[in-house]
Amino acid sequence: MDGNQRSHCGTPGLDEARPLVRKAIQARTSEDHDAAKRLLDAAIAADPKFAPAHFHLAQLASAKGDHARAVRHYEKTCALDPRRVENWAAWASGLVELRDAKKIRSFKARLDRAPLAPPQRLHVLKMLKPQPKVGGFGAATKAEANQMIRHLVDQDATKALALGRRLLRKSPDAALLLNAMGSAHALGGIRTGRRFVSPRRRTRPG
Repeated sequence: MDGNQRSHCGTPGLDEARPLVRKAIQARTSEDHDAAKRLLDAAIAADPKFAPAHFHLAQLASAKGDHARAVRHYEKTCALDPRRVENWAAWASGLVELRDAKKIRSFKARLDRAPLAPPQRLHVLKMLKPQPKVGGFGAATKAEANQMIRHLVDQDATKALALGRRLLRKSPDAALLLNAMGSAHALGGIRTGRRFVSPRRRTRPG
């Protein structure tokens, strides 16, 4: 947990928002998008500064083809939690779908000022190019995607991300890994190098 999430850790609003986002993830797993949206709206009402709620609202909007709304929520996510490269990458992907040259120029200017390392900025800039998709998702791959979401619901972000990376090798759809990362954050995941683990799996130093 860092940035915006750490700055108001333990506040009543955050304590109320986090379980609502977890329930929204479960609703998305069941493809109950209306329930997911209600839960995410409630999470934002409880804590407007909880970035993962905005992230998942962006993904819901994108799934419905409302790319303008998705971009607005991705922008809010980055404003609240600017140190996560995946937030910026998701915003870039949304802009590609929106195809708004003016917004892309504005995004690049914001990215130049973002608290990211140069390789991370380069990665995000690459996301502004349409991502090729090789083939579609077969039944086995969809089953793995569902298993990834189940791991997230169980708060096992490490296993979820491992499956996400496997899916990326089969079909290079960056949204899968971005979704896994965003969900891991919503579940309270913490960054440890290149891996994510849930707080209950965190080992004590020493």
